[in-house]
Amino acid sequence: MAHATDQQLLLNVVRSRYRDAPYFLDVAGITASQTLTASASIGAEMHSNDRSQMFKPGAGVGYSETPTISYVPLEGAPFLKRLISPIPLEVVLVLSQSGWNAERLLGVAVERVNGLDNAALASGPTPRSAPRSLDFRRFAALWGLLQRQDRIQLGANPESTREILVRFAPEPYSEEVVEIKRMLGLPPERDVFRIGQNFLDPSPELIRMRTRSLMSVLFYLSQTVQVPEEHRRKGLVNVTQREDGHEFDWFEAGGRIFSVGSSAQAPRNAYLSVPYRGYWYSIPDDDLEAKSTFLLIDQLFNLQGGQSQAQLPTLTIPAVR
Repeated sequence: MAHATDQQLLLNVVRSRYRDAPYFLDVAGITASQTLTASASIGAEMHSNDRSQMFKPGAGVGYSETPTISYVPLEGAPFLKRLISPIPLEVVLVLSQSGWNAERLLGVAVERVNGLDNAALASGPTPRSAPRSLDFRRFAALWGLLQRQDRIQLGANPESTREILVRFAPEPYSEEVVEIKRMLGLPPERDVFRIGQNFLDPSPELIRMRTRSLMSVLFYLSQTVQVPEEHRRKGLVNVTQREDGHEFDWFEAGGRIFSVGSSAQAPRNAYLSVPYRGYWYSIPDDDLEAKSTFLLIDQLFNLQGGQSQAQLPTLTIPAVR
């Protein structure tokens, strides 16, 4: 079940690269039927020469179990709303405090911070033009460094349930803190700031952060799916280009935190693989960065979209070995 759920998520990332609609199933129930059989037999042999007889008793016991998994499609307005709604800031806070690296978390879940744009156009189908700025990657790296050095603290704002408080280490300020404040246009003398999603609030002590939706996360991660050359020639996917006409490498925007390879044959030693459009798409088992990012988006989906009620009809599949 866990493997099938991971395959479904990876398949929807690949489908997003081809601008195909995502589709989700959820497990509605698991049942199992058990069968116990017993048998006994007696055989006899008779020899005509000495009229001797030989009896051969026999017995047997058999047991079988047939599990059945029932799936239901996740659809309807409530589930769609969860897919397209921005990820709440409290979810980002929970994941940050649970040990996730801020650089990975910000790169995946956050689309914009103040004037820094994190490839916002990649939150939808693959754009034709490359991002104008790659400064967000530097900002996420600095934020992650401060987190690892315990020089930045996040917490809930007791005055507002929709905001988070962030506190930078007090003076003497490090070069990283100074650079972050400069990149975000923050007052250099302040240590504590609010993090909110209201971009119309001009307060200098507010860090305005816009998060992605689950659907946007799928699109963003799909940019690093390695598409077969055959599909490129057929125009099945869009190719992002720089201003000079050369192809843009999406690893420049977010680093190699996530990558999905493609091959004509089923890959060996893959952490996860799915067939689609005549090819196999996979995450190598030794790609720890991609596996960590995949685990992150799995948790995002569980936190944001896991409470949806599944809709009928029910699809029942016997699990036959």
